[in-house]
Amino acid sequence: MLVRSVRDLKSLSHDALDSFVAENLKHLTEDEVLAVLENPYANAKLIGTIALNPRLTSFYSVRLRIVSHRQTPQAHAVKFVHYLYWPDLLRLSVEVTIPATTRRAVDTQLINRVHKLSLGEKISSARRCSPALIKVLVFDRDPKVFGALLNNSRLREDDLVELVRSSEASPEQLTMIAGDRRWSSRGTPSGGLW
Repeated sequence: MLVRSVRDLKSLSHDALDSFVAENLKHLTEDEVLAVLENPYANAKLIGTIALNPRLTSFYSVRLRIVSHRQTPQAHAVKFVHYLYWPDLLRLSVEVTIPATTRRAVDTQLINRVHKLSLGEKISSARRCSPALIKVLVFDRDPKVFGALLNNSRLREDDLVELVRSSEASPEQLTMIAGDRRWSSRGTPSGGLW
């Protein structure tokens, strides 16, 4: 089958796409694989075939696209989660189009790696992380991390209540909660979380 450009791959019909991949699997380039994965007819069987090819999955961009594709068989998606970089994991953890099983695997990787982050990485992550990572970062003792977390739209009152009720809440964290307009008037009839 003659395919003139990578753009052509994105618009092949279902049968033409299957045929193209079957005929060219051993010689596909990184760009071609990415175009195949962007084709609306890329299904679980086709993605599974690509995921089993070590040469193709040696490309980071291919592993990332396999994990983020809705049609990827869960075994492959969960396997490749382990090889993704922090910023991509962070982005995928809040991507609602990613299947829940894959997001849980992503969250597990984030939680396992959070202790290796620099202060700046923790602050940046706290602003936009998933609820699973919030549950870890809410107990971080650095006020800059906690301050960034207070601005995360995914932070829930229950997360702060858990911190406030624990013995790990620092006076500085309690002061930050009390001084935050979003959180200071919640909870008890007299206002506040405690």
